[in-house]
Amino acid sequence: MSLNRRFALVLTGLLLGLALLWAYVHNQESHWRRLAAAENQNEQLGQLRHWLQAEAATLLHATRALAADPAIAALQPGPASAAPALAPLTWVLASDGSVLAGPGSPAGPPDLPWQNHAFIAALEQAGALLGHLRLADAVHEACLVRQADAANRFVLQLRPWTAARLTQLGTLADASLRLASTPNGAAALPLHDWQGRPVAWLAADFSPRGRVASVAPLSTPTFWFIAFGLLVVTAVALGLRRWVLQPLATITTSLGSGEIAPAMELTRDPGEMGALARLVQTSFAQREELQRRELELQRILDERTRLGRDLHDGIIQSLYATGMGLAGIKARLRSDQPEVAAALEQSRTALNGTILDLRNFITGLEPESLKQQSFGQAVATLLDNACHARPVRIECAVDDDLAAHLTIGQRAHILQITREAVSNALRHGAASAIRVNLRAGDDAAVFSIEDNGRGFDPAVGNGNGGHGLHNLANRAAEIGAQFSLASQPGQGTRLQLTLPLKSDSTP
Repeated sequence: MSLNRRFALVLTGLLLGLALLWAYVHNQESHWRRLAAAENQNEQLGQLRHWLQAEAATLLHATRALAADPAIAALQPGPASAAPALAPLTWVLASDGSVLAGPGSPAGPPDLPWQNHAFIAALEQAGALLGHLRLADAVHEACLVRQADAANRFVLQLRPWTAARLTQLGTLADASLRLASTPNGAAALPLHDWQGRPVAWLAADFSPRGRVASVAPLSTPTFWFIAFGLLVVTAVALGLRRWVLQPLATITTSLGSGEIAPAMELTRDPGEMGALARLVQTSFAQREELQRRELELQRILDERTRLGRDLHDGIIQSLYATGMGLAGIKARLRSDQPEVAAALEQSRTALNGTILDLRNFITGLEPESLKQQSFGQAVATLLDNACHARPVRIECAVDDDLAAHLTIGQRAHILQITREAVSNALRHGAASAIRVNLRAGDDAAVFSIEDNGRGFDPAVGNGNGGHGLHNLANRAAEIGAQFSLASQPGQGTRLQLTLPLKSDSTP
């Protein structure tokens, strides 16, 4: 999955998490607002109930004061027209419902349940009753008080629910009030009759206040929370794009084109992406240096190959011609010249040795043979070229699978060491048997050369006055091999190279 897609998934997850968190906070806020509204409504309904009770107490007090009036107490049963006129909606009644006194209007009092024993018992026990009733299709608050010195006389006073009264009470309760036949889910208080049955409902539309008024559909904390969350997500998105995605895209372009130019501006950045760009720049420089060295090495190898071919086609052919000339001269000698014949034969032998050395030298100059054949075949070819004119028994046992774990440089140096060691065994040791072996050791490749020649004391040298042994040790050190040499006079010579193997070695 690309980095851009992963970033998009992370950003989507952040936005989704923010949305879920906002939904949770908003839901909790709505729940709290509903609870606060219900609590506030109950509180306001309690205040409205308090004002209703205060008005009822006022009506009761006024009715009792009227019942205690001496003029009212002196009324006797008789025609109501003879009694003094009372205030509107006020009557003095007998226990049978007859009117002893009333207002000047012809409207009569409402019908009361004088035959209801529960009504009479409650009235006699409390001395007064409060309730609501309908009169002329209007709802009235009624108060019925029994006169203290007259068991059969009662004062009835009504207070209608007018628009003015609703407005006044609504102002006190901080609500808009109206009368309704049913509550219809609104905040309402029942207006009961004498028996506790609702005559009407006082519906109230309260104004939001307190905690409810302070909670908007989207409160300020929630708004700032969402704004801050969006700001954080946006900042993270822009930051990642500016400081991660764009630099990585630049480095990817540079790697794809194989040039540092697209990322050159980024190399001046002191941060992590700048360090990564500088590593890319360093890798490009190392690659260019490696390519330059490869070209130089290829030029050197081509020059060595050309030199080897020139030696083979020029000097060796001339030496062959000289040898053939010496053979022709020997054939024309008289039989009485044995000293001259021996000298010619010695010269031919030396010339053949020189040709052999040149062949061996040419073999060392041509590492291309390692590309055209296996390492075992290259060693066998070198041995054949070195010993073709001599009766020498050769044994060659090379593990090509093991040799494949050696580098081309290691194999080339081993060929040079083999050429030098075999040449020494033939020229100085007069060996008649040579054994070459490459086998696996403990995490190492072991290459050995043994001969049955005259041998020598390594502390003294082989007596050729050259630097052969020193050169062999130097070549072994160049390829990281451990060099050992075992020899004694008359017991041949054994040379061994031990090369550590690495798991990541490539042929």
